[in-house]
Amino acid sequence: MATEKKLKDPAEAALSAIEQALNLDIPAPGDSARVEPRLPDVGDGDPLADPFAASLAEAGGRRIPHLDIDPVASEVPPPERGRSRREGGLLPPDRSLVANDDRQNIGILQQTLRVRPSRKPYLFAAIASFLWLNGLVALAWNQSGGDLKSFITGLTALQTAVVAAAIAGPIVLFLITAMLAVRAHEMRLVARAVGEVAIRLAEPESFSTDAVLTMSQTVRREVAAVGDGVERALARAGELETLVRGEISTLERAYSDNEIRIRSLVDELIAQRESIVANADRVRGAITGSHENLSSELDGAAERIVAAINGAGERVTGALDARGNEITAALGEVGERVVGSVSTRGDDLIRQLNATSEGVRGGLEEIGSTLTVTLQQRADEVTQAFERTGGALTRTLADNAGSVAQSLSETGSSLIEALDRQGQSVRETFERSTRSLEETFLSRGGELTERFAQTGGEITARFAQTGEGLSRHFAETGTAIAEDIAARGASLRTEIEAAGTGVSELIEGRGRDAQAALALAAGSVADDFSTRMDRVRDAFLASATRAAETMDGRGLELAGRIEAAAARVDDAISVQGGALAAQLDATGERVVDLMTDRAAQATTSVEQALAGLGSGFAAHAAGTAESLRETVARLAAELEARTGTTHDRIRHGTEAATAAVVASVEEAEGRLRAAADAMRGVLSDRTAESAA
Repeated sequence: MATEKKLKDPAEAALSAIEQALNLDIPAPGDSARVEPRLPDVGDGDPLADPFAASLAEAGGRRIPHLDIDPVASEVPPPERGRSRREGGLLPPDRSLVANDDRQNIGILQQTLRVRPSRKPYLFAAIASFLWLNGLVALAWNQSGGDLKSFITGLTALQTAVVAAAIAGPIVLFLITAMLAVRAHEMRLVARAVGEVAIRLAEPESFSTDAVLTMSQTVRREVAAVGDGVERALARAGELETLVRGEISTLERAYSDNEIRIRSLVDELIAQRESIVANADRVRGAITGSHENLSSELDGAAERIVAAINGAGERVTGALDARGNEITAALGEVGERVVGSVSTRGDDLIRQLNATSEGVRGGLEEIGSTLTVTLQQRADEVTQAFERTGGALTRTLADNAGSVAQSLSETGSSLIEALDRQGQSVRETFERSTRSLEETFLSRGGELTERFAQTGGEITARFAQTGEGLSRHFAETGTAIAEDIAARGASLRTEIEAAGTGVSELIEGRGRDAQAALALAAGSVADDFSTRMDRVRDAFLASATRAAETMDGRGLELAGRIEAAAARVDDAISVQGGALAAQLDATGERVVDLMTDRAAQATTSVEQALAGLGSGFAAHAAGTAESLRETVARLAAELEARTGTTHDRIRHGTEAATAAVVASVEEAEGRLRAAADAMRGVLSDRTAESAA
């Protein structure tokens, strides 16, 4: 074996070593047809083609040798050679090997170990089994004459076992034979691979020599490449040194020029600073004057606003106090009239009840005296009749015989005594009956008198309580309305004063903020250039002038709005107060009329009840007293219901009027707050603009 020892290019040698290390497709030894060495063609530079595949194509499509031990092994398909081992490979073919180098590469051995045995024996076993089954079926068909079912059913158990063994035995034998053939093929491949490994291990020096040579060539190429890189780096370092020195000289010249320019700029900045300080002093004086003018104008506007708000609050409070006093007086007069009317009606009713009781008592006394006289007359008449009868009887007996006279005399004496006793007993009975009747009439008259007096007292007490309740309700309602109106006026006055104070404090705070902002602006202006200072001064003076004019106009407009709002509040309160007074007067008159009508109706009902009581007193005394109580209770309940309804109406009217007044006051308060907020926002905007 001849080996080429010539020195090649380091880069080409390195690439060839890498290609040799990665290549696994070098032909195996034993192939008589070899490719002669040649120069690379144009097609050899194809980056997507495998160099060894191209060389094989040029050789005439020769077949790569396989480890064919038997025809079965030769059927194993070879590995694919058509596609490239590496996609995108840009390496040229390996030129380190000579033409007569017939040593195998390690890749061929690995490929041999990866070859699997053929599976054709299993196919042959399946075909043989199928043919055997068909032969058995044909034989059974011939023996049965075409009737397989009867032939199968006619078999005995032993015959069935023999047929099953004849069917399954050869099939199993075919499968076992196929398995043995595949296993034998696999063992032959393993034996071939083991033999090649043993042959390769028997000659280790040739492989180690090639590996050492390849490694030494690789090291030489790397050392040469490193030397070239160091030389190029040294050349580049010299060029960089030249460039750095040129840049340093350029920077030195630029530094000297910039130093001169900076010194001139420092001198100019000193001059500009002096001019800025002078301009800042002038601006500070102008700002101070404008700030004093603005403060005085704001103080005057705040004083006018506070005075207008105080005047409006005092007018509102005075109007509310006057209306409250008028409402209280009207309610007091209405209550007094109601109490007087109720008291008058109660006195009239008591007098009528007393007169009726006196008349009843007199009638009872007259009836008793008349009954006594009548009984006395009847007793006298009976006595006279008995005397006349006794005289006639005496005279009649005197005309008769002596015995009869004596008997009659005895009989008359006894009869006279009996008549005397009976007359005395009758007289005593009449006297007792008269006395008991008189006592009964006297006791009944006293009870009736007491009942009438008690009923009149209850009616008087209820009327007095109702009148006192009405007076107390009217007084409490008037007091509550007056207190509510006074509280609303005080709260409105407090809120107006607080709003005025807040506006004044806001104006003062904004003035102080503006002063501080202007002072800061004046301090910062001293650090700017002269041209910008002139523009800032002109713009600030114009802004200060506009701010002063705007503040003056806004202050006058705000004062006018506050005065107009206060006037509208005063007018609304006056109108609502007048309407409230009118409503209360009308309500009081309606209450008086209603109570007068109800009292007249009650008086008429009581008079009618008393007239009915006088006409049927003897038989219906108890029923009349009960009817009187029911009538008085119904009258008191109706009077209380009407009084409660009237009180509710008065209360609802008062609440409606109070709500209207409160709504007007809240609306005026909202307008004042809105105006104060608007003025506050305008002052904030103007102060911010002035500070900017």
